[in-house]
Amino acid sequence: MMKSAGLREQLLSAAEKLFAEQGYANTTVDQIVEAAGCSKSTFYHYFEAKEELACTPDLYDYAYEQWYETAKDTDENAISKLHALNRVFLSKLEQTYDLDRASATCRFEVSTKNRGSYIGSNRSYNRIIRTLIKEGQAKGEIRGDVSFVELAKIYSLLERGIIFDWCISGGTYSFMEFGTRSMDILLRGYLPVEH
Repeated sequence: MMKSAGLREQLLSAAEKLFAEQGYANTTVDQIVEAAGCSKSTFYHYFEAKEELACTPDLYDYAYEQWYETAKDTDENAISKLHALNRVFLSKLEQTYDLDRASATCRFEVSTKNRGSYIGSNRSYNRIIRTLIKEGQAKGEIRGDVSFVELAKIYSLLERGIIFDWCISGGTYSFMEFGTRSMDILLRGYLPVEH
């Protein structure tokens, strides 16, 4: 049996793998705990239901943090880094989301109890976006007439909107293809304004 500090992460990892292999709807809590090598009571100690585990931002924030650690000190400009972060986001969606899981995520996030877990200011994803934009503004790479907080909100709003639109469109398009194009259009508006 693994140490308790890693149990939550082990459950997240096992679930992520199973969701990718067999789809969200076809994955059971029993399969997750078996793959994680722990008990059902351990699962329910950390998560109330499969939906909570499937929808936790932690699954994605780890990938964003890994990307940021390698990207933060590169010579790329802020717009290029924001594009790259968007590709990490879209790639993660392409690898792990099916329509059932995306729909569950939308339902989970709008429920009163869970509202705000994706937009919280302490979430790694949101901190990284704000940091990149603020640094870009300081270097003159991103327009300064709009606050970095507002630009970060617009950036993440586009990404969340893509998930919602993909759901109501029945999952008929590629996250990567549509999302990359949409973000390119948005980020052109982040360039410094010529006077």
